[in-house]
Amino acid sequence: GSNIATGEFKIFCTDPFKYSTTEKTFQMDSTGTIMVENTGSVPVPIRYEITHNHENGYVGIASEYGAMEFGKREEADGVTYQQMEHLLSISNFVSAPNDTNGHDAMHPNYGCKGTLKTMSYNGRTYLCLDNPGTASGNAYGGLRTLTIPADSNGTSGALNWYLYGHLCFWASQMGQTGEMTVNVVTADNKLIAGMTWYKTDMSGNTGVYEITVGGQASSAVNAGHVLRSWTYQCSHTHSDNPWYGDWGHVDLKKEGSKITFFYWGQYHTFNIPEIANLVAAKVQVSCKVWAQQPNKRMYCAGFDTLNFYKCNVNKWRDVPNRYWQGSKLEIDGNAGQFLVAGMPKPQDEILGSKWFKAEPGETEVKLYFSSFCSPKPTVVARIREAWL
Repeated sequence: GSNIATGEFKIFCTDPFKYSTTEKTFQMDSTGTIMVENTGSVPVPIRYEITHNHENGYVGIASEYGAMEFGKREEADGVTYQQMEHLLSISNFVSAPNDTNGHDAMHPNYGCKGTLKTMSYNGRTYLCLDNPGTASGNAYGGLRTLTIPADSNGTSGALNWYLYGHLCFWASQMGQTGEMTVNVVTADNKLIAGMTWYKTDMSGNTGVYEITVGGQASSAVNAGHVLRSWTYQCSHTHSDNPWYGDWGHVDLKKEGSKITFFYWGQYHTFNIPEIANLVAAKVQVSCKVWAQQPNKRMYCAGFDTLNFYKCNVNKWRDVPNRYWQGSKLEIDGNAGQFLVAGMPKPQDEILGSKWFKAEPGETEVKLYFSSFCSPKPTVVARIREAWL
């Protein structure tokens, strides 16, 4: 009278291992390699501590057992861009010496032995003619030539540039005469482009504005080629004169072979292949009297604003990276967590990462960072050995 049965049961142990009481620590060498030695009998998680000595955007950890990636592989340290740089202003021309040994690149036969000065008129200060100097050619007066400074990269000359000015060209009486020019020239004083304002009307009040580029001479007195000219009245009213009071604006821009001038509210663009590769090195300003009546000059003919800009200057700007200098990362293989400055950042883990452990014996671990991360971070790997 007995009941006999045979059965079986399983014992599940969540952590059936014996652990070391201390962690073993391994340093990354100069090649970005960590040799992790596990003298235990089972694979164990690895905990990485990364301290950045430079900005960084990416961390890769690989061994024969798997690979993990965090951040962004192609994250850039910075961006390149182009900017316009201001290199000359009217104050540079005011403080410059008179160029009594040079010549006006647009009108090389006109005299330039005189001097320029500043004068105040109608609330503005203009750079204009002082002493016209020795008579020569159809007009003569003062000239100032400035070398364009190097840009922020230390590069001299400007292939592409922009010039803006504000001026007054006004006769207080009928028959007053005179001339002003602005020239942008090469290092060997060849005209690239320029503008001239002149009045040779010795009885009336008609002035002329001409725009000129280098190339075949238009006449015996003009070393460049006149693209276009306009006439206007040198009075004080806006409807007659574009070069008086608050409305006396002018600009000139060169972009390769394209040259653009401003006149009376409109832009006029021309394609001049001959000037495409000419590099601006100097800017000239001159004010002159008309030789036929040197004592009856324009009442106010000068510039109160003149700015020269170099276009397309290559620049580089630093981009703050996700792992900044001094930041600390922790990759906890036991908890499966990636932490930045103590805060979990699971979104930084790149899809497809395969976490791996330190197998018994030696495991070679290679670490990778952004190419611009130099010096490399300080990396420590830690394990707690275990036995079954």
